[in-house]
Amino acid sequence: MGGTQRLGRCGLSHAPTLPGAADASSLARTAVRSASPTPAAHAFHEENRAPDSCWVGRPVGYRAKSFGVLKVDPEARWAQTPSAFRFKHLTRIGFGGHYERTLAEFASG
Repeated sequence: MGGTQRLGRCGLSHAPTLPGAADASSLARTAVRSASPTPAAHAFHEENRAPDSCWVGRPVGYRAKSFGVLKVDPEARWAQTPSAFRFKHLTRIGFGGHYERTLAEFASG
């Protein structure tokens, strides 16, 4: 079973907030960092900016307002360099799902 953490305008008012999470960016930062130690890929959603898209990859490196994602494409190829994501744009983070696990497994092998 996969887990999904909803953030920002897409459910923040109904989602439980983490201790110390004063706004959506803070909640997103906490969620990404807590999911990062797992070796599986995660699905990152920016539904307010790209409602029909998600990016699958592993978080790598953090800054105050953004983090890097080493993405894997639909053909199961890992990117050579990370892409930057801003915490304030995240609306959902999926992890442990079948799609993310399968894509990462095929990309690794």
